[in-house]
Amino acid sequence: MGPPHSATLRILTPIPVPPVAGTAGRRWLPTVRFVVCMLACGCSVAARGDVEKLYTDPASGIQVEVEGWAGHVSPVTGRDVGLMPVTVTITNGSPADHVWTVAPTTGYGSSADVTPSGRIAVSAGATGRMTLFVGSSSGGWGGRQTFQMTGHGVSTTFQVDCSRASHRHGGGTLLQCGISKEVQAAQGNPFAKYTLTGGPLDMSRAPEDWRGWSAFRNVLLTESEWRGLAGGRRKALLDWAATGGRAGVLVADRAADRLGRLGFPTAGPDGRRRIGAGEIVVVPWDGSKLAAGDVAAFLDGRTTFEDALGDYHPLSKASGGRHYGSVPTGGGWEPGFGRLWDRFGLRALPVGSILAFLAIFGLVAGPLNVMVLAGKGRRSRMFWTTPAISLAATACLLALMFLRDGVGGAGGRRVLGLLAPEHNTLAIIQEQFSRTGVLLGSSFPIAEPAWLEPLGPRDDQAEFIEADGRTRQGDWFRSRSDQAFLATAVRPSRARIEFVPGADATPPAVISSIEVPLERLFVIDEEGRYWMAADVGTGEKKPLVASDADAYAKWFAALEADAGPVRRQAVAAVKNLRGHAYASSPQAGKVAVATLGSIRWIDERADFAGPYTRSGPR
Repeated sequence: MGPPHSATLRILTPIPVPPVAGTAGRRWLPTVRFVVCMLACGCSVAARGDVEKLYTDPASGIQVEVEGWAGHVSPVTGRDVGLMPVTVTITNGSPADHVWTVAPTTGYGSSADVTPSGRIAVSAGATGRMTLFVGSSSGGWGGRQTFQMTGHGVSTTFQVDCSRASHRHGGGTLLQCGISKEVQAAQGNPFAKYTLTGGPLDMSRAPEDWRGWSAFRNVLLTESEWRGLAGGRRKALLDWAATGGRAGVLVADRAADRLGRLGFPTAGPDGRRRIGAGEIVVVPWDGSKLAAGDVAAFLDGRTTFEDALGDYHPLSKASGGRHYGSVPTGGGWEPGFGRLWDRFGLRALPVGSILAFLAIFGLVAGPLNVMVLAGKGRRSRMFWTTPAISLAATACLLALMFLRDGVGGAGGRRVLGLLAPEHNTLAIIQEQFSRTGVLLGSSFPIAEPAWLEPLGPRDDQAEFIEADGRTRQGDWFRSRSDQAFLATAVRPSRARIEFVPGADATPPAVISSIEVPLERLFVIDEEGRYWMAADVGTGEKKPLVASDADAYAKWFAALEADAGPVRRQAVAAVKNLRGHAYASSPQAGKVAVATLGSIRWIDERADFAGPYTRSGPR
């Protein structure tokens, strides 16, 4: 996998060029403009800060600010890529209502990455805001994504720099964690052996959407900052943790009841405060001094990116690692994810059909046309027979494509649902592969806030646009092509497994409120005993039968073997935990992250894991 990214917000502000009189002045005008533009770029880079002001027409009464959050901490670490929140604020001081647009450019600084676009409508005298979740760049010039903003009084560009940073810098090790302002100010020099770049995180401006935290794998903050997180911000942090994030909170008084009152997740039988595939870790300190050993303990010894991060991209290292070139013969997918690709295999080129079509077309358009349709004395017919033959051939070719490839496409997907009943959420990590025929449309609605990341080879000029947070447009799906995605979402949900202890000699039972029927279900109770049930329907009370660790391990091994790298990390985080339930279903439609509606999912499965809730006998 690639090294972590440094993410910096850079604003390119156009500077008006004064008129130059005379012929000689006009001759030097291009040079002057070039120098001024270079100075503008240099000044913007040197003067970057938490908030940047864009150039606007002074007479328009419009003010525009662009603010980054995670983009000001380097490196942003996690699953190799992440989304960085960039907030655009417009103050409309004009006497009329106006609408402004922000869209990715297709020229300088563009790259084949997920890019948002949107429109901001602001009434006269009011202030409006829009947050863009910018995908970190794996390519493009300098790893930057450039956005064009247009509207009343504004016509300028700004860049989000997502270029990669080396994991070693200046002889030091880059800190693999986002740290808050109060943590960085802690006494004891806890980060002496690390190289710190960028600025600390300001928790008072933390995003209220979990996607804004997705650029990080680990985050450190203090108890006072935790308490200061407003409801939406704390929920966003917890939702992010459910997808696999780890937040360390510096706490002096670590009494269990007090931590519960502070809103920490309930400790499990092993004492760890898990949520989904992630965790909220209590880091000890005395309120002012933080020991370097406690930082290392939080990171669990994973201080370099090779140890701290798992492979994100499903292409195996043997096949070139994380790249976006051609897929090697045989697929080249990382084991686990490769099983989805194996379901379809290589796309065979119909060489025989193509040669036969060309031979028939050449025969009809050539000798048959000249000698029969437009024979001697009728040569003028070639002015309409030749176009007619070409049109007929085109129609036949399209018909053959429809008959051979069909309309829409087929795919396989694997869904991991991470239950968090204490917080009424369900985190989804989904891997999918699809193969399309002829598509009548490639855009599709965004049903929920989700992070959809293209995987595998893709065209450098491909566009993955998310318009207004409502529609995905561009090259997410193309006719007669293969595409793979990692989809992550966190949604409000009452999905849970309820454990009903048995009375006297009656065995315990379970009640599932998950939206799909469960083919197999395992429970590991607080005492470490194993239970199993089959064919558990939604809302059905199903008795459990005693099982053992071997049966569970065999079932779980099949789940791990069928998982790609990201989903496998999440699966490993919830493996073999007491007080947890595990289940699988051959149906995933109601819980899967929705993509293109014309894809037929011919091979799908949904797996679930999370703490069960307990109730008395019914």
